[in-house]
Amino acid sequence: MRNQRLKTDALVVGVGLAGLSAAAELSEAGKHVVLVEKSDSYENSSSNYLAGGFNTISSESKLGTPPDSVDAFVADTMRNGSNLNRESFVRLCGDRFQPDVISWLEEKISIQFDKGLHAEGSDIARVKHISDHTGRSIMEKLYQKVTSHPNVTVLQDHFAFDLITKNWINNIILDKDICQGAYVYDINKKQVRTVEAEAVFIGTGGVGMVFPATSNPETAAGDGIAMAYRSFLPIVMMEQLQFHPTGLATPGNGRKPLCTQALRGAGAFLKLHQDDNNDFVKDLGYETELGSNGPRSIVSRAMELEMGKLGRDFVWLDCSPIPSNRLVKEYSDFYAACQAIEMDPTKEPVPVRPILHYSNGGVLVGQSGETVYSEGRGTERLYFIGECAYTGLHGADRFPSNSGPEAVLTGRRAAWHFLENTHPESTASVPLWNSGDATETKKKTLMDFYITTIQNTMGQLCGIIRDEDSLEDANAVMATLRSQIHGFYRKHLVDDHSLTARNMLDVANVVFESARKRKSSIGCQYREDFPEHNPNH
Repeated sequence: MRNQRLKTDALVVGVGLAGLSAAAELSEAGKHVVLVEKSDSYENSSSNYLAGGFNTISSESKLGTPPDSVDAFVADTMRNGSNLNRESFVRLCGDRFQPDVISWLEEKISIQFDKGLHAEGSDIARVKHISDHTGRSIMEKLYQKVTSHPNVTVLQDHFAFDLITKNWINNIILDKDICQGAYVYDINKKQVRTVEAEAVFIGTGGVGMVFPATSNPETAAGDGIAMAYRSFLPIVMMEQLQFHPTGLATPGNGRKPLCTQALRGAGAFLKLHQDDNNDFVKDLGYETELGSNGPRSIVSRAMELEMGKLGRDFVWLDCSPIPSNRLVKEYSDFYAACQAIEMDPTKEPVPVRPILHYSNGGVLVGQSGETVYSEGRGTERLYFIGECAYTGLHGADRFPSNSGPEAVLTGRRAAWHFLENTHPESTASVPLWNSGDATETKKKTLMDFYITTIQNTMGQLCGIIRDEDSLEDANAVMATLRSQIHGFYRKHLVDDHSLTARNMLDVANVVFESARKRKSSIGCQYREDFPEHNPNH
């Protein structure tokens, strides 16, 4: 397998909102950026599918809604996160979402948000939208701005799979480390590039493809978290996986069209039968006065329990409270997705099911995505940003419309942190990728089988509702898969399928181990055998 060495000031992995925001700041500051894109289009990022909006605290107000404040934002976010959030970072976001995210997007990226604010997950209107395709509208302009910059080199169809650190080069494990780059697989040319960098920024998104049904694109296989796991970085709160209640129920594994929570904020509700006229989440006494518009974890759990009783894998979303013309105009992506399965939400309810949406946990970082902690421990010149990072904003569950602005904010702050601080140089020489005696595989479809097995195991045994028995069963399946996948990886030349299976396996292991350790139900984690929240677990 041929190899190639590249040197750059900054290596940015991922072309979502976090990665692009970091790349924008770095390139504008004169740094040369190598931007690694796992596919051939920014459209294959989770950020592109962001259907909701961006929270902000501004002077705008909506007639009939309460006034907003940083304190109100903190209270809503902390309550939704079961108070497992880092309050200091929640408050920072309340202070900075408007000037460092909304204003920056409007003034520097030429983003035009719709007039007015929406209310989502709260009776306070603080959410800025661009119809129901906020993510796509921002990504189009942000990607164009970044990739057209002369300081940015884009590597499309490239797969970053292992970090290069001083400790790894020297084959030691110390509390303090320095990142020097990453190994990146060129999918088309089937070769590994060794990318040497002054700093590395990981913005690879979530873990959706580790489960059978997700709002995430096929690129979201937890690559960043898997790289951190293999580099012995602390990863926290991975049992707290948020399932979005309303994915359009289409056949098979993979990405499902998302029916934005804004629909339920505008009056749409969930019902068990087509001809029902009532909100079952509210009527059956689940733990929220907001009914179908309540916290996603509670609504998803209610759906899972009721679907189990009915022997079905979907319930119905009734959009009749929303005027037809508004439904078609303001929720055009949702309407188009329904039409694609030959359904008309202006005339009939549509089938929906919970799908894996966001990871609330991730690689433990500081307020600027840095992986250096107290007393100098951690990895210098290495940043995790966006969904693969744990900043503490979300706690045990994500408050609606906090994810997009957090990604932009942490991407920009990580770039600022690197630009404003001096970093130690490493004298260790970065080695080229060594394939050893590995040979090309003759079993091209074997990894696809392993990937499907991981997805189905996690969906059935480590999904919305968990218990010790199901987690032990998951462990038994994963033990067999570990032997098979790691053995295959050592013997054969790397390719995108084996790298994906390896990453998904490592992420699945982190998730079910986290779920086993928290013998308590809180936020997105529901243990049937430990239904009450125990603060000691």
